[in-house]
Amino acid sequence: MIYEHQYLAHQLRHRERFGELDGERVLLYPSTVFQTEPTLIALNEDADRLGGLLTTDAGLRRRALELGFRVLDSNREDSSEQLAEFLAERAVPVPSMAASDTRALLPDVPLLEEMIVTTGDCSPVVPK
Repeated sequence: MIYEHQYLAHQLRHRERFGELDGERVLLYPSTVFQTEPTLIALNEDADRLGGLLTTDAGLRRRALELGFRVLDSNREDSSEQLAEFLAERAVPVPSMAASDTRALLPDVPLLEEMIVTTGDCSPVVPK
């Protein structure tokens, strides 16, 4: 199991280093999902300032794209098309940009264990 941004960042690095995608790995989205999404909770003023910069600073937004993250559009509610454009420019397949694809619940333990067993022979992605 891997986060979407980790998979995309891996594919970007692989394309840059080897001129092609890593065909050994695939990105799958479970069809049964629970609504959760990453949220920054600022516990102090510095963290609050960081949250503001992550949504407004062009350099930080660019770095987020390089790391495979979706960035919010100007209304700060939905994923912008910037990630799709960034990936397409680098010939990395663009995943569905539907907001619902970024929300997921881990399956119950028996199904999770079955998924781990099924994918257990896959070697992990280790950044170099």
